[in-house]
Amino acid sequence: MLQSNGILVGLDPSFARGMISMAFTTDYGESNDVFRFLRMDNDGNLRIYSSSGNNGSGNITQTWAAVTDQCQVYGFCGNMGICSYKDSKPVCGCPSQNFEPVNEHDSRKGCKRKVEIEDCLGDVTMLQLEHTMFLTYPPELSDQLVTLAIVACRTNCLASSTCTASTLVADGSGFCYLKTPDFVSGYQGAVLPSTSFIKVCGQAIPNPSPYQEASPKDNDSLHTMVIVSVVMASLLVLVVVGIGFGCLNYEPLESR
Repeated sequence: MLQSNGILVGLDPSFARGMISMAFTTDYGESNDVFRFLRMDNDGNLRIYSSSGNNGSGNITQTWAAVTDQCQVYGFCGNMGICSYKDSKPVCGCPSQNFEPVNEHDSRKGCKRKVEIEDCLGDVTMLQLEHTMFLTYPPELSDQLVTLAIVACRTNCLASSTCTASTLVADGSGFCYLKTPDFVSGYQGAVLPSTSFIKVCGQAIPNPSPYQEASPKDNDSLHTMVIVSVVMASLLVLVVVGIGFGCLNYEPLESR
């Protein structure tokens, strides 16, 4: 329930006594003439918006969001889609070149394998995705969580007929999530301490890494800039030293 002062109150009936959660908008407690409304947007995120003026006729601004990191919204990039950020904006892509977009004109529709596992005539392998996690939220947490090392997190999923993908949370906990539903939602980012795996038919063909080092051309340019900087600094030191010696050897005319 959204209260008029900007407090959102939620009740979870699955608990015996009920569990109440509260969220506050950024304009919580401000003037009474603020009109607020709660909306589930088409990107899957729940937000509160505020508008001032008579009957909310003023500018509409977002004052709260259920998920601040859009890539952590389950299903934002569709089934088997991978969400990442480019220029601070969330973008959707496929896990590897073993996949293709469901809709070339809408990357949020998700991805599909070029050869489905049930149609695979060769070996089924596990594609490894660094800095990637497949989102897992309640009630799936308890059903899909096991404690395994990275090799077992991959091989156990590969050996299971019901496992589609797996994620190892590399934070020292040893938590491995075996994704048994057909729908998986991925998130990739340079700071994510997770390694994930997903089944593919045949040899895994990774995408080019978005975290590649600078190209040889860029390295050459950087090397040239360093050399030029060193030379200029050396010349500057020589000039300063020369001026210093000149000042030491200078004698006023009166002392001659």
